[in-house]
Amino acid sequence: MIQRALDIDAASQDSPSAGVRRVAAEAALAAQMIRRWLGQDVDSIASALDALALRLGGENDPRSSAIRIEAMVTSSRLRIENGLDLTGVVDMLRIAVAESRRTPEAEGRGLDASLLQADAAIAEGESPHEALADARRLLAEDP
Repeated sequence: MIQRALDIDAASQDSPSAGVRRVAAEAALAAQMIRRWLGQDVDSIASALDALALRLGGENDPRSSAIRIEAMVTSSRLRIENGLDLTGVVDMLRIAVAESRRTPEAEGRGLDASLLQADAAIAEGESPHEALADARRLLAEDP
């Protein structure tokens, strides 16, 4: 099933049709979620999700934006929870918060992203009080 989803993604991600590209992105996200549930290598899953988020940066439909936000938040969560390299995670989470404000399908993911940003800050030695204050400020920022 994982390989089939990855094959669909590979064959369809460069399609001229936005709908076909969206299906490819759904397949890619599903493949990585299945890999996660199966306990496969979290670093490679996080990297694949990063690549998916990067690829979807130019898409402008709400579902592709929601997939992009999900990929960024999940990749960041995997990196934080598994003690992986956090380079770029805070920036990615800030982007996820900002994009979630414009994406009704991603409602709630902005809160997830801001709390993950606090987790990342705490993991890097910041006090929990300051980390949570920063997360609150991030949520309160005007788009």
